[in-house]
Amino acid sequence: MTDAELMVRASIQVFLAKADYPKPEGFGSCCVIVYQNRRFFISVSHVTDAEGYTTF
Repeated sequence: MTDAELMVRASIQVFLAKADYPKPEGFGSCCVIVYQNRRFFISVSHVTDAEGYTTF
């Protein structure tokens, strides 16, 4: 199984940090799906849409 195939079948942790200081201050989860030969990073907005923070 390749890394890409494993990513599609697993939950992936997402970290939140301030853009100017990349120390993780929160986390959530996401997954990768493949649709029409394209990969999409899927999460919910309360994980990735925190004002003043970036996700990685």
